[in-house]
Amino acid sequence: MKKTVFKVTLCVFGIYAVLTVLMSWPVVAGLNVRLAGQGGDPWQTLWRFESKAALLSHSDEAFTGAAWAAREFLGGGEPRLVNLSVWPWMPLHLLLGEPLAYNVVWLLSYVLAGLGMYLLVKWLIREYGIHYEELKTVQSVVVREGSPFLAGLMYMFLPYHVAHSFGHFGALQIQWLPFLLWAFLSCIVRPRVWKAVLVGLLFVLQAWSEHHYALWFAIFALLSVMYYRRSLQQLGRQLFMPAAVAAVLVIGAGAIPYWPTVRLAAQPASPLVLGDAQLVRFSTDLFSFVVPAPFHPLAGVLSTLLFHQFFTGNIAETTQYLGLLPLLFVLFFRDRVPQSQRRWWLAVAAVFFIISLGPRLHIVGRIFPMTMPYAIVAHWPVFSSIRTVGRAGVMVGAAMSILFGLAAAAQVRRAMNIVILSGVLLLEFLFFPVPTQSASLPAAYSLVSQRPGARLIELPAATNYDAASRALYGSLRHGKEVVGNFALERADGPAAVAEARSLPVLRQLLYMRTTHLLEEREEFFEQDAAETFADVARYLDVRTVLVHVDSLSTVQMQAVTTFFEGTLGVAPVVIDDVLVYELDPLPSGDGVFATRDAGWEHVGYDPARNSVFAEVSVEARLRLYNIRADVLPVTLQWQAAAADAGKLEVTAPIALQETAATDMRTITLQLPPGVTELVFRHSGDGVSVLQSPHMEAVKPET
Repeated sequence: MKKTVFKVTLCVFGIYAVLTVLMSWPVVAGLNVRLAGQGGDPWQTLWRFESKAALLSHSDEAFTGAAWAAREFLGGGEPRLVNLSVWPWMPLHLLLGEPLAYNVVWLLSYVLAGLGMYLLVKWLIREYGIHYEELKTVQSVVVREGSPFLAGLMYMFLPYHVAHSFGHFGALQIQWLPFLLWAFLSCIVRPRVWKAVLVGLLFVLQAWSEHHYALWFAIFALLSVMYYRRSLQQLGRQLFMPAAVAAVLVIGAGAIPYWPTVRLAAQPASPLVLGDAQLVRFSTDLFSFVVPAPFHPLAGVLSTLLFHQFFTGNIAETTQYLGLLPLLFVLFFRDRVPQSQRRWWLAVAAVFFIISLGPRLHIVGRIFPMTMPYAIVAHWPVFSSIRTVGRAGVMVGAAMSILFGLAAAAQVRRAMNIVILSGVLLLEFLFFPVPTQSASLPAAYSLVSQRPGARLIELPAATNYDAASRALYGSLRHGKEVVGNFALERADGPAAVAEARSLPVLRQLLYMRTTHLLEEREEFFEQDAAETFADVARYLDVRTVLVHVDSLSTVQMQAVTTFFEGTLGVAPVVIDDVLVYELDPLPSGDGVFATRDAGWEHVGYDPARNSVFAEVSVEARLRLYNIRADVLPVTLQWQAAAADAGKLEVTAPIALQETAATDMRTITLQLPPGVTELVFRHSGDGVSVLQSPHMEAVKPET
């Protein structure tokens, strides 16, 4: 009997695998040369795979010995956003390499999701007697196995799953949930220590793969305890040891690794708390559960025209379609499902449906002012850091897949009907051709790896998420840090790019303020562009600039080439569609440059008066960088209105000498090496105005 069950299960696995290959074409055709999906997220996943593998091999010198293990799995290190999604698949990465390992995981997520749901529904049918004895007497294997097969088919190809598979490696992995639900419910019915161990291990897999889903399971577990409380009370002491074992695994291996994220979320003004607007934006639209996916090759155009163009958020977060066939099947045949299971799974679907709607009701993109239940917990710890609350829809899809399977078990008795239902379901959930992208890195990276300098400027890696993510992965190849990389905000936190956003000239290059570059406007305090850029490049140890022509507009390219080739006089090396500017030698600078904080207001150029103006209403800070090893004399000067006399105080940790004329203020200081901060503090009413601010440093003799 067990042998037969194994063969049937293996056959179901094989059918799911074949259907996955067919539905996801052309992924299999480019397993070793292309990446399944699109955008920058797949590149970030490859970066995580290789950076984590470096920890295993101890080639990352920042974390030697057991330090990396404590940081990764025991909650050590600074507060940060923890991402463990690649660890469960690390053996595949080490065995197959990239992009093959990524694509294999991508395909397995579908096959395992279907298999897990198949096994869960099969267990529910047997455990709760949903026409089980009647099904056992049926001669056709297709009929006996058909209903759980249909549930697995629905779950694995849910448009929600497909949408996230285009890039979100964590959210892609819905495959652990049905296995986890099966183990947990089985442990509730007949608690055993080995089942508790299985629950704990599966929870760890789910928590590491996608922490949102772990939270949804925790809510499901709490609801289950409440629903099955009478049965649990009867079990009494039998529950103690399994519960204790599961708790140790869940807390020790599932929760503790995320302690740095909890600490980050608990900080005042935490970067993980993105605000109510973001939360509302990525909540689910009421109609999204009945609107075909925009990537459906037949219905997608119409659904996009009528609905998806109005939904808030992006395609990945707004696609929740459950299929008309499963919904109608559950609607018409739900009464044949035992009442306890029907009520339970409908309740689960309803709870997570309400959660997915977020704090405000969305109807075809219109956000209504009425408060939804989620608003009660939206500002609680942990919940306040969830920006994609729509991902609770995965539990709606799971519950409806289960109900679909149970209703089919009670209703369908012909093999042909199973085949027809499978065909209709596949037709509803079509999503080929799957978008793919080349897994090859630009050939220019080979040249970069041989160039001097610890850092690299790569355009447009500060503004284009796709380019930034590829650049992040590419940095593992050429070994240089990409200055101001947008992807580092998610990889290492916002502090990693904060300085690059403030450095003069570099800020304009990274964020493509093209008109400033084209007009060759001087920086704040009249810092010369060429001279300042040279000092900034030396400060950052940058000797190479990469420009991806295919990712910039014509105007942006004109701005970049005008600056490097016109202002700096550097000719590019052209490699495919990448321009490589080699900054050897750099123009000579005075060794001093300045950055400003957000306290400076209305900084701008007035063409009518041919002058730059800046205002200080409360307090503003100016940071002076001396990149040389010796003290340099520096002078700051600006025109000030007579009415502002006495209102603006300038302080610094070093001595300042000030000369005030009728309409001119001059400050001189001996600037030591490093960074010195000056504070401009306004008192009284109104604002202090600085006109034509100018900075001059005595350039040392070479």
